[in-house]
Formats: sequence, C-alpha cells, structure tokens
Amino acid sequence: MSSFLLKIIALVLMFWEHFDSFLPNVFPENISQIVLYTWRIVAPVFFFLSVEGFHKTSSKKSYLIRLFSWAFIMEVWNFVINYYFDQILPWDWRRITNNIFLSIALWVSMIWAIDTARKWVFDKKSKNILFYWLAVILAFASLFSESSIYWVIMYLIFYFCYGNKKWLTIAYSLICALLFAEYYYSSISSEATGEVVLDFQWAMILALPLLLAYNWQKWRFSLKYLFYAFYPLHIWTLCILANLISLKIL
Repeated sequence: MSSFLLKIIALVLMFWEHFDSFLPNVFPENISQIVLYTWRIVAPVFFFLSVEGFHKTSSKKSYLIRLFSWAFIMEVWNFVINYYFDQILPWDWRRITNNIFLSIALWVSMIWAIDTARKWVFDKKSKNILFYWLAVILAFASLFSESSIYWVIMYLIFYFCYGNKKWLTIAYSLICALLFAEYYYSSISSEATGEVVLDFQWAMILALPLLLAYNWQKWRFSLKYLFYAFYPLHIWTLCILANLISLKIL
C-alpha cells in the first residue's frame, strides 16, 4: 500500500468523522457509533506519514517551515471564523478548535532535536544533552496544542521504530492495550455515577494493519498540497455550514 492510498483512506475517514461532529443527528445513531471507532484510524496514519516525511524529505528545514506556516494560516482563519460567529450567534455554537498542524510541527521539531543529538558527533556531550532537553521542552509544549501524552508517545514510537515493523507492532500494540485498560477502568468507575464513557482511543489499534501494509513507496503523483489544504478547508466549510443551519439561513 502506497503513502497516497494511506492518505486517501485517512482523508475519507477524517471527513466522515468531522461531518458527524459538526452536523450531529444526520447519521443514524448506529452509524455515528461506527464513526467513533473508525475515526481512531486517522490520527495514527497521518502521524506515521509525517514521520515518514521527516525521514524522506530533501530539506527538513523546508518541511518544518511548511508545517508551521500551515499551522499559522489555520490558527488565523480559525480566529476569524470564530470571531465572526461570536458576533451574530447569541447562543452556544460549534467553535473551531482543530489545528493538528501545530501539534505535528512541534513533534517534528522534537524528533529533529532527538535525531540531531543521536547522529551528530560533538566535542562535548553537554551539547547532545542540550538537544535532548530541547526535545523534552517541545514535547511538553505540544501538550498545549491539539495533543495528548499518548499521542506524543505514539509519535516517538513511529520515530524510533521507523523501518522496523516488528518493533512497531509490539510498541504500538502495547500503547493501545494501555489505552484499552484505561478505558475499561473508566467504564467500571463510571457505572456508579451512570456516566457514559465515549473515549475510544484504544480503537487506534485498527490502524495497525494499514501501517503494516505500507510498502514505503510513493505514488507517482504526490499531491502533497492537496492534503495540506483539505484539512483546514473541510473543517472551515463544515463549521460555517453548521452555523448557517443554526441561523436557519440554510
């Protein structure tokens, strides 16, 4: 399976989940439940491919600038759209908080720092330690974006297990098992209060067969900017559509 096909699968599932999120009650409840599971495939695939991009890019600097540039563009337009609907909608409405570009940009910076410390030969070991500390700082900073500690760990798994499907399978399965254990414990704890636990992060294990099917090959047409543009454009479109429906304009 090529990187292009992986991206197409992830894009379709991402649009499906965001459509159900911004426009709830469109799908039957049983379909929405399926969405909760299949959506968990998306993030691991994009994280995995961004690590792949880090290793194969001809210029890591350009790759990082591109990620931060898209993160900035999305943050600006998120603010513009949110500010506009703040002025015309007096009630609660669907705000845009998505910006995975920023998280990925910080993670790529993190593994670049680790990569530098591992591969460069310095006269003093203190310089290596400095880059490791920089990686820790970047990992911590990412937690203030659309991230979580589990996603940081997953990203590190993709980096350290790059090119080794055996260790990728073991490490990735372990973190999914840990997420399932957390979900199971939360479910038991919530029975007393009657709360419903909807955290299905453990379902990310469904992405593993796709990652293992990856053949490390690119399609002859990368269309990389299509993927950069699709993410913010479909979120902005769905948000605007949902709020216009709230205003009964549509």
